[in-house]
Amino acid sequence: MQSKDYNKYNVEDFLLDDQFREWVIRPDAAKHIELRNWITSNPSKSGIIEAARDIILSIEMGEAKKYEAKTEEMWEKLSQQLDTEEAKQLPVYRIETSKHQIHSFKRQPLYSAAAVFIGLLLITVAYLVYNNLYSHVTYTTAYGELKHIMLPDSSEVTINANSTLSYSADWSDEKAREVWIEGEAFFSVRKKPNARNAKFIVHSNNIGVEVLGTKFNVNNRRGHTRVVLNSGKVRLNLEEAGSEDYIMKPGELAEISDDGREVTKEMVKPENFTSWRHQQLVFDGSTIEEISQVLEDNYGYQVHIKNKELLSRKFQGTFPSDNPKILLKAIAESFGLVVTVNNNEIILESKP
Repeated sequence: MQSKDYNKYNVEDFLLDDQFREWVIRPDAAKHIELRNWITSNPSKSGIIEAARDIILSIEMGEAKKYEAKTEEMWEKLSQQLDTEEAKQLPVYRIETSKHQIHSFKRQPLYSAAAVFIGLLLITVAYLVYNNLYSHVTYTTAYGELKHIMLPDSSEVTINANSTLSYSADWSDEKAREVWIEGEAFFSVRKKPNARNAKFIVHSNNIGVEVLGTKFNVNNRRGHTRVVLNSGKVRLNLEEAGSEDYIMKPGELAEISDDGREVTKEMVKPENFTSWRHQQLVFDGSTIEEISQVLEDNYGYQVHIKNKELLSRKFQGTFPSDNPKILLKAIAESFGLVVTVNNNEIILESKP
């Protein structure tokens, strides 16, 4: 494919590439077939490509309107500066710039100064759009939705429902790979033995989960973090001052306290905690309270349990995650309950 090495491109490189910008505007044009084939063959670049594409489309569609108030203020200051006694003697012209409001300008030599100002203003707006909106690539899932993505280093992530994952749009071998998770995600991290900095760090609340090459699950909900290690080795970097780091073993579950100072660990069956990746919910002695939290966190339900004694009752079974009503029916039959579902509200109560 031509002489360009797109494998080395970051977001800024794509933004400056004429062929890429033309492809974003006219993706079906025949002359872009080579670029389209390269994009299809390089899924690991999808995050960077999407970020660059969104920036170009945002500018094209005029989505930088959020900065117009600031722009108008700057125009007003410019007009005041130009409105001198000398300028008042010159004819006034009006010019309209690409979907923005009409502004007043003066004839030369003041027109040249205004033209320079316009250029600087457009550069500033473009920088603000890029720096504020696209410095990170973000993926979000809705209730009941799973999403599988590939990171720029070819590590794979499956994001559970009602979760958000983000990472810097510009990864390199010169620095650690870092991602941020709110909700739950399963990571299969690819090793980078030849990189200067091979660290992979997942940030969750007040801890960092550091790995070199492994598979693990991070659940960050309700103010605390739970990590389950399927294979490999991870280090929990407790970010609270005075806390010691903790090395996890395969098959281990670690619960981190809300203040980030303590770690509670136990040996578990990791597949029970990562079954959601395969569209299954596995409960092995889970309490009704824990199950109700899953229904709220993953599906957006509000669960009300009339009899508080039910909260500690334990339940086990495997159910399809795409139909929570099957789970509710099984719970009702197991404990002799009446289950009422009204839109997003679930009520569990004992039979009369």
